Formats: sequence, structure tokens, C-alpha cells
Amino acid sequence: MMSPVAFDNPYGDDKKQVLLLLIMVGYPVPLFGLYWLFGSDYFGISGLVCLLASILLVLSAMHFLGYLKWVFSFEK
Repeated sequence: MMSPVAFDNPYGDDKKQVLLLLIMVGYPVPLFGLYWLFGSDYFGISGLVCLLASILLVLSAMHFLGYLKWVFSFEK
């Protein structure tokens, strides 16, 4: 669950802070990547299935919540 307070700080519009927030939202991807890399299962589900599902869910959440659009709209 995300807190809207993360965007209501003095540095909420800073690109580094937004990227850090995206990394925190996407933490399941490397976690399930390690499960797949070591050939483990997660509650009986293969690591690859969990990895693909987490990538899909994280990217969908970032897209529908507008995080990706917000990151790419920053000027360099």
C-alpha cells in the first residue's frame, strides 16, 4: 500500500525521490528474480511465473497510478 504522504514532502517533485519511490514499489521483481535464478518455488508456484506476474502487476500499478508518466515528464 502506498502512502500519499510520500508526494507531499518538500522534495516530492524531485526526480531522484520519485525514482526511489518507484524502486520501493517494484521490490517484488528482483525478489522473484532471485527465486527464479535459484530454481526455487514460492508457495508451490515457480519462480518464473512469480517473476512475470510481479513485472506485470508492478508495471500496471505504476502505469495506472501515473508514476511512469510522471517520471518521464520531468525535464532533464
